[in-house]
Amino acid sequence: MKLSNFLPVILVAVAVATSGMGCKKTPKNVTNIPGSSSPTSGGPNNMSGPLPGSTRPINPGNPAANDSGTRTSALPPGSQDSGNNLDKLGTGLNARPEDMNEDRLTLSSQSVYFDYDKSTVRSSEHAKVESVAAFLKNQPKAILRIEGSCDERGTEEYNRALGERRALAVREYLLTLGVTADRVTTLSFGEDKPANPGHDEAAWSQNRRGEFVVLRAKQ
Repeated sequence: MKLSNFLPVILVAVAVATSGMGCKKTPKNVTNIPGSSSPTSGGPNNMSGPLPGSTRPINPGNPAANDSGTRTSALPPGSQDSGNNLDKLGTGLNARPEDMNEDRLTLSSQSVYFDYDKSTVRSSEHAKVESVAAFLKNQPKAILRIEGSCDERGTEEYNRALGERRALAVREYLLTLGVTADRVTTLSFGEDKPANPGHDEAAWSQNRRGEFVVLRAKQ
């Protein structure tokens, strides 16, 4: 038999063998299945939480979250009248301080005393403030100054502020008794004007006080 008669058979066999070898090659650019353990998959990506090392604002848009801590509080009622600002007081007595007579004796027995480091008017002192209110109602042309004082303990600045709070506390109680605000002013001496120069509790208890000074226009 001639070789040419076997040539078609040989070509068919070669074609079959070649196609079988091609099936064993690994396909390229295979897309990994999500969640696969294959190193190329990268694993699942949880986007519900923050990325590692990232930061997120707390309560964005909430002013309280960005508060610097510095706040301005309102002044206590009546504090604008503190000191000898008698020219700002009403009831027709717009006199300058030098035009007023100071009377420290009339109400000296009504001085209000305070507990240590406190500015609350004690219930035991209420009767004194009430008698002062009655006095002012009977003396319509009189103005009152309340002078707040402290004992020597504490810093000068702290005691100055504490003395003012004490004077204002007495003033506020007078207002609840019907005394008008334009008739009462306050002044703080802090620890600078002790009633008793001693250095024990007996002396300190006398220095934690609010004193009343009656002011009348000079004739």
